Amino acid sequence: MFTGNKIQFKYIVKSKYLLLVLGSLIVVFSVLFYVNSYLQRSKATEVVSCITYVPADYNQDGVIDSIDYLIWLRQNQGTVVCPSPTPSPIVLNVKEDSYVNSNYPNNNSGTESDLKIKASPNKITYIKFDLSALSGLYVNSAKLRFWITDPSNGIMNVQSVSDNSWTEKGITYNNRPPAGTLLTSFNPTSSRTYHEIDITQYTRKNLMSLGKMMSLAIQTSSTNELQFKSRNVSDPAKRPVLIVQISKPSPTPTAALGWNTPPIITSSQIEGLLDAPPGSPYPYIASLDEPLDPLIEGYDYSDDVSAAVDLTLPDGSMENAYVNVALPEYPAEICAKARCFSIWTNNFTTSQPGYHKITIRVADSKGAQALPKVYEFMVVSDPPTTPLPTPPPGICTTDNECLNNQYCKLGISQCVNLVCPVPLQCKTYSIVNHKCVLGNSPDGMVCTSSGLQGTCQSGICVM
Repeated sequence: MFTGNKIQFKYIVKSKYLLLVLGSLIVVFSVLFYVNSYLQRSKATEVVSCITYVPADYNQDGVIDSIDYLIWLRQNQGTVVCPSPTPSPIVLNVKEDSYVNSNYPNNNSGTESDLKIKASPNKITYIKFDLSALSGLYVNSAKLRFWITDPSNGIMNVQSVSDNSWTEKGITYNNRPPAGTLLTSFNPTSSRTYHEIDITQYTRKNLMSLGKMMSLAIQTSSTNELQFKSRNVSDPAKRPVLIVQISKPSPTPTAALGWNTPPIITSSQIEGLLDAPPGSPYPYIASLDEPLDPLIEGYDYSDDVSAAVDLTLPDGSMENAYVNVALPEYPAEICAKARCFSIWTNNFTTSQPGYHKITIRVADSKGAQALPKVYEFMVVSDPPTTPLPTPPPGICTTDNECLNNQYCKLGISQCVNLVCPVPLQCKTYSIVNHKCVLGNSPDGMVCTSSGLQGTCQSGICVM
């Protein structure tokens, strides 16, 4: 009897322990469930809701553009705007293409399925694109893509063509439009494959100042002929196209709604600079005594703009360029509502070999300044080897111990480069005795005032 009670007691003890363990587990799981639920609820309350821009004609002017985006943004001020996904590329088909042949100067090849480039006989390919679909958009990148049928070991040169009046069924060697600025070069050595060429800057330039049509010429000094498919080929995938990655809406000019923002620079280039060979210490090179022509384009929604263009030389000294400011009319979608600008300079001449730097700065009359555009390059008479570095800051006690374009910064006793402000139109800064001295631009420079174009006269923009 005692033995049986002992066994029964053991089972009772075990049962109590089991119940205790089960109860503890229930409590633990309950706490974990509650904590997890609380954390989930906490996270849910921390997620900030956002709204997505829906394109519409908010100002009822008949078009949907960046102004509508700004109005929508102003209406929803204080609300988080959802980030927009990167737009898919826009693929533009060739509008017209053909090639011309010096052996048959009056013949037209506009119906052939292949485009040809060669020297002796001279075969030049012409391509035209309609950029209307890009109006009001900002071009992040633009690449010409074509399908190579017969490669070449020669260097092919892509050049601008300002005359868009040619037609693919009318162009011949004798009536061909002249090829202009060299945009880029390429070496197509692979067959039966796509080849892409970056022409971003020239596409932007067309949109801002040259209009909706863009023509290109491709020619070579090589006798090894290149052939690629034209728009007449039966397979659409092998026709030449322009692949464009855009930002939509175009860069936000919030000053249109009363906020003063910096000017928008849509493109900048320096004619005369060439891409450096692979492995070079700087992205560009220029030949000795080569004239360099900076060109800056863009728009501003508040008022007139001015610019400063400076060339830093190998010894650390600096030259300034006088700037011309004109008002282009394209693209009409932007220029009808903003002040588009085209700024160019009297050219620099690269008279010293070694490291150079051109800095372009644009500001409006209220002082809002765009991020500067900087071009670093080597001036060479032979292929570049090692660049000449800019002289390091020296130890100083007075300004006279520094270069003319530097001053002695107190506290650190070092020579620091002097940066003059962006001058007003028809004004320019020169550096004299380590100080910025404001003067007048030469008379006759192109300027703008209140949306009208004039010329500089005694430091004033005269209509």
